[in-house]
Amino acid sequence: MAKRKAYLHIGLPGVGDVLDTAVQRHRTNLAELDVLVPTKAREESFRAAIELRRRHKEWGYRRKEVEGAWAGIARRALKGRSTVLVSQAALAGAAEDEIDLLTTQLPGLKLHVVVTVAAPDGWAEPGDPDTDLASVLGRWRRAVREPDRLHVVVVPPGDAGRETAWRELGRVVGFGTRSLSLAGLEPGAAPALRPLDAAGTQRLRERAETWRTAVVDGGHDVRGDLADLLPAAPAPTPDLDGALLRTTRALAEARRDVERLSRRNETLEARLDEAGQVPRRRRFSVA
Repeated sequence: MAKRKAYLHIGLPGVGDVLDTAVQRHRTNLAELDVLVPTKAREESFRAAIELRRRHKEWGYRRKEVEGAWAGIARRALKGRSTVLVSQAALAGAAEDEIDLLTTQLPGLKLHVVVTVAAPDGWAEPGDPDTDLASVLGRWRRAVREPDRLHVVVVPPGDAGRETAWRELGRVVGFGTRSLSLAGLEPGAAPALRPLDAAGTQRLRERAETWRTAVVDGGHDVRGDLADLLPAAPAPTPDLDGALLRTTRALAEARRDVERLSRRNETLEARLDEAGQVPRRRRFSVA
């Protein structure tokens, strides 16, 4: 008998968080399409990710708040006969030993990994585990064993990008998205753009070429146009102001702090809901 398939969407900065939310929103509908989403909430999959990556302290969680999160998801995934789908963008940066911890708890399932990726921005440093596509592919390749089970969905620029990514994720996994709307989902805050001089702009395009090469040479399943990985050349800043760069970096870190608070807020609300106490919703958001 053929093995059941499990699809793990790990995203990259861009539309990853939106797809995490979309998968969770349509959990019941997907079950009717023979796709099992074993996460009870998006917050649960995030706790599983930081448990596997041993980053709970960085995000303000206690160990006991994340312990066993992935094991619980894996147990649900192993039940039934449906195709399994888990979406959590925070897993993209997992190290090889952390990936091994994840995969060993999915025995008997044929794992596929889906990476959604847009053109790199100025903060994507070579070798960065969370944002460098070449690095992500290198670490996750071993988990799927066969290169065509690592699927790369290229997100085109513009407002239609997330709709395209959602549709292509559905095609990879095997479900249609026409009736599974993204309407009302917050697109997420655009990252603070890193100001670039002429040399920085050239380095960005070279990084995109490195990404394209990694995808092609890896023999992975590609959805979309690899040409969209090449960023439109921004207008170079001839005399880059150090104060501007420091301010932009500080803004990016402030957004990250707000995201940490938002995650903690999700955890607290989930616990109150489970206890039968429904608070007035007060969510943190990034303007």
